[in-house]
Amino acid sequence: MALTVKDILKLPCADSFVLAAGRGGLERPVQSAEILDYEFAPDVAYDAAGSFNPDSVVLSSLLFAKDRPDLLLPAVRELSDRGSAALIYKQVVFKTLPQEVLDFADKMSFPVFCYREGTWFENIIFDIIYAIRQDDSSFLTSDVVDQMIRGNLGKESQYRISHGISLLLKEFSAAVYFRPGSSGEPDVARVENSYYLSKGIKTKVLPVPYDDGLFLLMTARRSERSAFEAVFRETADVLGIPRERLRVVWSGIRPSHECFGEIFREAYYGWLAASMTGMAFHSYADIGVYQFLIPLADSPAMTHFSAHYAEVVKEYEGTCAAWIQHGGDATATAAELRCHVNTVHYRLSRIKERIGHPEYSDSQLFRDLSIAYVALANRKG
Repeated sequence: MALTVKDILKLPCADSFVLAAGRGGLERPVQSAEILDYEFAPDVAYDAAGSFNPDSVVLSSLLFAKDRPDLLLPAVRELSDRGSAALIYKQVVFKTLPQEVLDFADKMSFPVFCYREGTWFENIIFDIIYAIRQDDSSFLTSDVVDQMIRGNLGKESQYRISHGISLLLKEFSAAVYFRPGSSGEPDVARVENSYYLSKGIKTKVLPVPYDDGLFLLMTARRSERSAFEAVFRETADVLGIPRERLRVVWSGIRPSHECFGEIFREAYYGWLAASMTGMAFHSYADIGVYQFLIPLADSPAMTHFSAHYAEVVKEYEGTCAAWIQHGGDATATAAELRCHVNTVHYRLSRIKERIGHPEYSDSQLFRDLSIAYVALANRKG
């Protein structure tokens, strides 16, 4: 189960919290924490779309209602309607809230806590965000993600994990994977930190670190690609991810809880296929035979097969990579390598001789070499 309001009460910052109303809502999930300042003041234009995430713990000193206690009920009603997890107020202006506010909170099972002065909002937010982050990390460890990618984690375990993370999955989910490199991809730790401090995207996406890279697990109520593309664009903008420079391959759009492991496997294998071959795949469905070649890369049979090509791939690595990337097109390969096309044909003939098959056609060589190249690159990576 995802972190709840009741779990927040176990944190060190919550020692002085007192439940004022809304006991029935202690099982509400918590995804973030934020501060209510003057959003509900009478002279402030309230921006409902840009304020207060659903499932967020809201902290306030209620200064906006000083000398105007009538503003409290509309504010609490708005937080409840927005799906906020709870309200925690510091007893600066109000020692207790009007009875109508407490009655409303009880009726709606919307938890309201008060606490004495002495604890900074920033410390409470840090403790809550840290607890959420640790909770996500405990469910999606590198070992767990690895087991899902390899297909070694049972459906029951996947179902439990999909319900335990802070991202409340909607009907459908998809993922992309990227890894920092030399082309301007962002630092994984920075993206994670930005995410847990961000507003507006925590109901749609969750970053999951793995193998020196990062998954973006996305969820939506509709299965249309456009819905997920919009989530990806918004996430990239909010977290400062240069999406136009990323090498990402989309997983399929799957039912969230039924295909949880497949989402991670498809995104990662898609990225591996694109990285190994240099091809611009868009989705897992586009990678073709690599769907089964990559999982077999470490098998004894594939290890034996690819070992025969290891030396020649090492010697002609640039030519092999370019030729495979261009689908066996010698002219395109020559253009990328800035050499004459006859040079490419000469190197291919040398490769055929080195592997003991001088009679191979280019298409036969491409078949075998591309498979061996992927297996060797997978083990090297």
